[in-house]
Amino acid sequence: MAFVFVSLALSVAFAATDYDDVDDFPLWLTSIVNLPLQLTLIGAAVFATRAFGQGVRKDLALSMTWSDIPRGFFLGLVLQIVLGIAITRPIFWLFGRDLDDAGNVARELTDRASSPVAVIALIITVAIMAPVSEEIFYRGLLVGAYRKRRNLPWIERALPEAIRPDTRSHGWNVWYAALMNGLLFAVVHPDPWLWPALGTLGVVLAILVERSGRLGTA
Repeated sequence: MAFVFVSLALSVAFAATDYDDVDDFPLWLTSIVNLPLQLTLIGAAVFATRAFGQGVRKDLALSMTWSDIPRGFFLGLVLQIVLGIAITRPIFWLFGRDLDDAGNVARELTDRASSPVAVIALIITVAIMAPVSEEIFYRGLLVGAYRKRRNLPWIERALPEAIRPDTRSHGWNVWYAALMNGLLFAVVHPDPWLWPALGTLGVVLAILVERSGRLGTA
């Protein structure tokens, strides 16, 4: 639904302007076009918890403390360094790619922020809406949904009995939820070279939410 709504927003933007390519959009228009994606992720999570769950706050672990701010900032900084050195750099080196390519999307966005309106649009889209919508959907809705899958018969049938996990245990369900969340979080991003790092980030953030019981740090 999110991608369909973005496609519709793009169609409207192209029809209403003289732009022929998304890369030519001013940053404020790029922000508007991306809003349907972010709002759909939030809307889906809110709808699911209200229609089938116990409410937004409880089902999505939607809470935050003041201590989450420095903890989240420090963890984010460490993860950027560790994931860059341990995962992204070796992959780019192995396949002969320039490591600078990993930051192309971010650089293109910041280079286009050449006016106060563009800077505000960048902050709203990239620094606020994107992380909020992604955490609510991926670490809130999806992790909670996968954790509730107490019985996973396809895994029990697929694995030998000697290494078959107890799919009814809470610990197994937490790891299963974290791994599935990391996988899905990675593949929705357009650059496959960054999938290993993004998948690892998704797993770490999911475990963090599980341990703290809050979405705040993530």
